[in-house]
Amino acid sequence: MDKCSVRNRDTKRGRKLQSTCAALIVVLAACTQSAAAQFFEFEQSASPPQLDEFTYCAELIGTLESEIAAFIGSERDADPVEQVVLRASVNVRIIAADVLAAGDAGGPKGSIAVLFGMTLADGRHKLDETLQRLNSLARQVEQSQGNIDPAVQQRFTEALRLVKMFNELAINNAGAMREIDPGRLRMTLSTTFTPLGDAVVILDRADVISHWVPVGLANHNAAGANLLAQRNRQSVGNRPQPSIKELSDRVTTVLMRDDVRDELQRVADFLRRGAEFPELRPRVRLYQAHIAQVLDLAESLAAASWIGVTSQDVYADRIKMGVLLFKDPRTRERGQRYLDRLEASRTTIDRITSLKTAQHENKSNLDPLIKAFLAADSMIENAAQAEQGRQQLVRLTSVLDRMIEYRELQEMELRRELRIVHRQLLDAYESAEGALLKEIDTLSGDPAALADPAFASLMNDQNQYLEDLLRIRRVPGWVDQMTLIAPRSAGPFYAQARKMTAWLLDPNRRPDAIRAMQQFEQQLLLFHPLPFEQELAAASPGAIAATGGLHDQLLQHINEQRQDWAQKWGDGNASSPAAIRLLLLYRLLLTMADTTEVLRLQGDASLLNRWAAWETTPQVIARAISDLPTRLKLASSAAIDGNNVELESNLNRIDDDLPLAKLMGRLTAMLSDALVQLPDGAASTCGQIINGPDSNSWFDERLPKLADICRYALEQEYAQATGRGQLAGDLRLHVNDTSSQLLELLGDRREPVPSLIGFDGSDPMPEVEMPNMPQRRKR
Repeated sequence: MDKCSVRNRDTKRGRKLQSTCAALIVVLAACTQSAAAQFFEFEQSASPPQLDEFTYCAELIGTLESEIAAFIGSERDADPVEQVVLRASVNVRIIAADVLAAGDAGGPKGSIAVLFGMTLADGRHKLDETLQRLNSLARQVEQSQGNIDPAVQQRFTEALRLVKMFNELAINNAGAMREIDPGRLRMTLSTTFTPLGDAVVILDRADVISHWVPVGLANHNAAGANLLAQRNRQSVGNRPQPSIKELSDRVTTVLMRDDVRDELQRVADFLRRGAEFPELRPRVRLYQAHIAQVLDLAESLAAASWIGVTSQDVYADRIKMGVLLFKDPRTRERGQRYLDRLEASRTTIDRITSLKTAQHENKSNLDPLIKAFLAADSMIENAAQAEQGRQQLVRLTSVLDRMIEYRELQEMELRRELRIVHRQLLDAYESAEGALLKEIDTLSGDPAALADPAFASLMNDQNQYLEDLLRIRRVPGWVDQMTLIAPRSAGPFYAQARKMTAWLLDPNRRPDAIRAMQQFEQQLLLFHPLPFEQELAAASPGAIAATGGLHDQLLQHINEQRQDWAQKWGDGNASSPAAIRLLLLYRLLLTMADTTEVLRLQGDASLLNRWAAWETTPQVIARAISDLPTRLKLASSAAIDGNNVELESNLNRIDDDLPLAKLMGRLTAMLSDALVQLPDGAASTCGQIINGPDSNSWFDERLPKLADICRYALEQEYAQATGRGQLAGDLRLHVNDTSSQLLELLGDRREPVPSLIGFDGSDPMPEVEMPNMPQRRKR
């Protein structure tokens, strides 16, 4: 039997499967493109150099085809169960080869497809090993002569059925495997591999779960990660996945119009029937989240007593329209987009309800804000005004967030000087909020007012005064930290803190004060403690290796520089030589932290490869880390000698030449705690292929860049091994550039410490005056 016949063969089983699923596929499968595409609307990586025909992918495809031929040659002498197992192994390789070929031919747009193909190729032997357990079960059943344990018989029967189903789906979906659109390809792969994943659960007794790391499980305390800006996303992926029964129960209890309830119940019935088919479960899970989304909106509307009867009817009509669009396969893509659009309205409705029910809100006039929100929401329904309405809604939501955060501020003890400033800033914030609420009313009648600089200034005032309040409340903690660093600097630093806070009330000096407080807080975050400092103090093996045994001297130098930095802030100098030196030391120790993590891998790619967004080989790791230890020792020596020029030169060379090693170390530090909890083996491969990211998946929006790095690092290694030095060099530049972009998001800092007017060492102990500010409104 040749490869083509395995790929295209039609069977009674396949026709029966297609017939059985036909009705549900009409309802569910039409959204294959739209359901998954939403996960991949990310920015694309910069264009890499063009590859020639001798690619790593082509070489790997050749290996896969040789294995396919070997498996097919074994089928003639195999018994029926062994044939099913061999065909499953063949189909895994055919799919991997098809996906790799499509990605390879797709140029830069094919990197995500290549990532999928590499994941399958890397996991094929693990899947073979698991599938062999089906042969073992078959022998147990055969040798039992009818006395087999019923549980073993059931495991065998069900696993065999699921593997056969995978083989049929592999044939039926063969044409879609050469699709390079990530969303469509993801859904095809997920549908095809779901039965095989269910078989793996039976054979390995291991769960097949998502191999995307949730935001909350990424280690944001890892070196550099404290500067990672997390997206504030409100979408269906952030809530726990409800069961279909839970959805049905909620449909009957949530307060909503009867016609909407009837439509939702019909959708829940469709989902219940679809969940019976393994190949439809990925889509069913996605649809469950969308139905929960609708129910959440209904609950929010029921709690929003401030919405009038007319508006309640308008929202009920919108919900019904979204559900009807979602139900119809021909309009499901529009329905999903519309439900996501209503979700944004729900979060704003919840914020307004929270403010309306808060204590002391009887003095605040929220009517203009409510009117502006309803106007913006209506604009979104009009195609000509939709974008303007969305922008208005985003801004209104940010205003509401600040209003809520201000009202959640707790009373706290402050020294008298800070207390006076704090009180006046409270007055300033409330005055700014009051002026903003009055002006918001103009948005209802004139949406163009959103672009008015005067209105933008009012929004900025509300935002900045709230930030000022939050920072002034952190001053006591700043003083405590400076006391720990250099006890004698605490008094002078408090005087500088008084200057900063007092200048917040002076319109002429306010911008300088804001910049100074921002800069101090950023420096404190970076320098106390420095990344990897704990390892230096503990004389860990990694610290000894990274510094060439100079860990004690380096730690002493760090402490001296930090004490000098604290004293210089007491003198009012924000950009002292000590601050400049500490930024270089931050870069050095952050690189050491990355180095330690990547060296611990010892060429083992398996841990990071459990993450669904990553796939590489030991050879790539080995090349990436080859020069790191030597360069770090040189940098450590320059740091201890006080040679800033040499230290910066070494750091720049590491950043320019070895960013891939740093990136792998940073990712390992942030994800290893979560990754070690994920299953390995066949369950890992199936989990990565079946489960796509959701909106709570860490770094999922960077998948195109991650896939680019993985793909072209492998192509670089292959070009180098095959004597194509020019291409290898060009690929290396692309991989380095893309890795550096991601490292900047994960905490790398190369920009200099800025000089600040009034905090440059001059006028260290000014006389501070307290300007009068507008009186605070009584609540």
